[in-house]
Amino acid sequence: MSERVDTALAALRGKLTELEAVVRSTGDADWRRETSAERWPVGLVAFHIARGFQRQAEFIEAARDRLGPHLFSWDETNDLNAMIAAANPSPRRDEVFALARSSVDRMETALRAMDDVALARVAFVNEGRERDTVWVAGRLATEHARGHLESIAATAARD
Repeated sequence: MSERVDTALAALRGKLTELEAVVRSTGDADWRRETSAERWPVGLVAFHIARGFQRQAEFIEAARDRLGPHLFSWDETNDLNAMIAAANPSPRRDEVFALARSSVDRMETALRAMDDVALARVAFVNEGRERDTVWVAGRLATEHARGHLESIAATAARD
């Protein structure tokens, strides 16, 4: 399963690199500019990606620690997003960097410490579909980041 972990982590590190590049290259005016998709400022969307990495690290760690899978709920997620957006309306770039990096590092540390049996544990359940720890890092985290990075890029491309 090591090759699967390596592939997932390479994809995840790639999204972290993309996020860091976006955060570095976004000017102050664009950092505060509202995205069309989320209707949040770009800086908050970047923070949301980092916060997503944090949540996904928690899912993997819970599976590692045999605490059971995360049972996904849109209602719970939307409530959590609203709470985080209200508490962090204008995150600083260093906060985004720190949270994203530490969360990706947590995912890597947890995955590398797990044997094949632990890696195969269910870490995430959505609509009856069970997903393992490697899927959380290699698909959930990367696709979540991809979608929001596309939204930021579309916002930057607007006149």
